[in-house]
Amino acid sequence: MRVLVTGGTGFLGGSLVERLVSRGDKVRVLVRRTSDTAFLRSLGVEMAEGDVTDRASVMEACQGVEIVYHAAAFSSDWGAYDHFHAVNVEGTQNVIDACREARIQRLVHVSTQSVVFAFDDHHGTDESYPIPPRHRDFYSATKAEAERRVLDAHGGALFTTAIRPHIIWGPRDTKFLPRIEALARKGQLVLVGGGRSLCSISYIDNVVDALLLGAERDAAGGEAFFIVDREPVEVRHFVGRLCEAVGAPLPTLSVPYRLAFGSAIALEWVWRLLGRQTPPPISRYGVALLSRNTVFRWEKAHRLLGYTPGVEFQEGMRRLMEWRARNPPRD
Repeated sequence: MRVLVTGGTGFLGGSLVERLVSRGDKVRVLVRRTSDTAFLRSLGVEMAEGDVTDRASVMEACQGVEIVYHAAAFSSDWGAYDHFHAVNVEGTQNVIDACREARIQRLVHVSTQSVVFAFDDHHGTDESYPIPPRHRDFYSATKAEAERRVLDAHGGALFTTAIRPHIIWGPRDTKFLPRIEALARKGQLVLVGGGRSLCSISYIDNVVDALLLGAERDAAGGEAFFIVDREPVEVRHFVGRLCEAVGAPLPTLSVPYRLAFGSAIALEWVWRLLGRQTPPPISRYGVALLSRNTVFRWEKAHRLLGYTPGVEFQEGMRRLMEWRARNPPRD
């Protein structure tokens, strides 16, 4: 199979590329000039220089492939709306248009649970839950619009589907785990409300399984799927086990939700007034994500895709600890 992956230098994209190569697919990856491509080079994949915001480079990269996995996104709890929109919405539209022009058979889009998240509790939410008319952060708002465009594009010669993971974790994590570890080592890792909220999480291999199924199963056409591990976990337990896996101090401090959220609002205002580009220590999105119950159901994916979480929590933690032992942090 001839495949194009966007976002292949990221955590999920790189794991997907590795799996595709291992099963014998011919893989091309759209990469920015400034990206670290060492891992991709080690896999021997074809690299097409470009960016999802560059329409011409996307068009060129799509030539001659059958399936596109669109994992590129600006995923952050901080940044300018224009940048979120350019990457997540306009970039996705460029991918859709390129797929149509190049007569791509299937487009599998990496979405997120955040498309339904407006800083509220979710206790076993499934795909029938409506996307809110207004989001409270730029990431969720632009990813929701991107998913809508992808699913609306389904039909005729183009088959589309959207995969919604939540807190992707596991070996080679380049975002969530490093942030947790950095805060823990500085003594700044604070739980909100004791970390007693429940959250669904998505082990990296389980998400890759779902992406491949999304490209293979006809029932996936025009549909979105929550892809999470078998059981939710308490935030304090999950964060504690991650700290253990990397040998970082366990969190010992906790603050009430109102205090944490109010502090995040104040910090965001200060950061904007100062014009800072780096994220503040805490954000409204981050506080909400780790203090609200965010439990999602995966039965639809099981029914229509044949998805079953193949890696359980304990096994995932064992693999993460083994990976970290082989890859200690650089001084």
